[in-house]
Amino acid sequence: MDELNILTECALFWGLRRAQIREMLPCLSARQARFRRGQFLLRAGDRASSAGIILSGEAEVLQEDFWGNRNLLAAIGPGELFAEAFACAHAVSPVSVQCTTDGSVLYLNVRAVFSPCEKACAQHKTLLQNLIRVLAEKNMQLNEKAGFLSQRTTREKLLAYLSAQARRAGSASFRIPFDRQQRLRAAFPLRAVRGKNHPTCKATTLYTPWCKTTKRSFMSEKLVTKGIVLRATATKEADYILNILTDSLGRIAVVARGARRKGSRIAAGSELLAFSELVLYQRGNWYYLDEASTISLFDGIRQDIELLSLASYFAEMTGCVTAEDEPVPEILSLLLNSLYALDTLQKPQSIVKAAFELKFLALSGYEPLLDGCAVCGTHNPKEPVFDAQQGVLLCRECADHGGGGLLPLDAGSFAAMRHVLFSEPKRMLSFSLSGETEKRFAAACEVFAQVQLDRRFKTLDFYKSMKIDN
Repeated sequence: MDELNILTECALFWGLRRAQIREMLPCLSARQARFRRGQFLLRAGDRASSAGIILSGEAEVLQEDFWGNRNLLAAIGPGELFAEAFACAHAVSPVSVQCTTDGSVLYLNVRAVFSPCEKACAQHKTLLQNLIRVLAEKNMQLNEKAGFLSQRTTREKLLAYLSAQARRAGSASFRIPFDRQQRLRAAFPLRAVRGKNHPTCKATTLYTPWCKTTKRSFMSEKLVTKGIVLRATATKEADYILNILTDSLGRIAVVARGARRKGSRIAAGSELLAFSELVLYQRGNWYYLDEASTISLFDGIRQDIELLSLASYFAEMTGCVTAEDEPVPEILSLLLNSLYALDTLQKPQSIVKAAFELKFLALSGYEPLLDGCAVCGTHNPKEPVFDAQQGVLLCRECADHGGGGLLPLDAGSFAAMRHVLFSEPKRMLSFSLSGETEKRFAAACEVFAQVQLDRRFKTLDFYKSMKIDN
């Protein structure tokens, strides 16, 4: 098995070589199974007949109460055991094990370790000693957790846990096994597990806010994500309904209660185009904004009515085309980079606008074919023509036989369109145009967006009216 390297690191097989482990597996009735994210490897209430070893992927050990609220007990990865104590006693499991990623698991009949081996394996004794040691260590961990929970206040519980981790690491600086989202879930009961995992953080960044209690849920899960406000709609006396594009949840609707009140702590993060780290909780089908730490408000854009109207056009297009609850990190990155180019780099508005339109449509599934003439195949036509309706490039000779709605390009505007489509995101705007070339580039991208999306944007009309007035 290719997984033998992982098994050699498992506590159950300590001191055994690969060949010895391979020989022991038939004695333990080993069987391997694949699992998918969200699948339960063991459910609370089921009788555990086998222990499991994670070979690839990750899983969580969860405890669920009568009302469906969950506590995260442990996160396990490759080489780690689960359900060994329940399998030894052939007992009903009080916990569930649910995978958080795709992967595989090896199931073992650990009760066979306590019976004489028919093959008289020399390593049988070592395996029995390892199993006893694993069970003893788990018992010690449970006693340690009981000590944490016996503290009177939440602060004392956290300090007891961190103190134990510091002693174990022999240093005041250490890492704890859960990432940020898992620490939230470990601290509070949950109804569901949502959101993507964040990179492991140092213990000094431990974040444990209390959640509000409702009649339907004792605690509500809190999610931490980053996002930008695409639209803010006033509702009731002091609230906003925000349309936010996040990095991990996609585009979502968020209720910002009290955001319009003077001195509200979430007021800045509720403004149009505010990019913030958000703390959300969900109640029913709605997300609610609990905290917002602004990362960038793009002040340079807010101080210029033209830039603000252009940025609003970017936000309106993003909100209309992206789907709800589907993460699109590439589009979020494009929007932020485009706003940064207007706000800080002070790139020409026409170039940033055209580049955003073209790249946005490409990321949304409308990428034009600019490799060469769609009819004759010429790679670099001398007189390129862009067919916005079909989204293809034509040379002058082939375009003469086509229909209307064709946009003439020159070498510079054609090269700029290719650069926007095929360059790295950070270098998308690393070019300059002027004069007629710039106009052709801007016209081709705008017409392409209008034709493919088949809709008008009020913010674009307003932006054009501002340009005419100036």
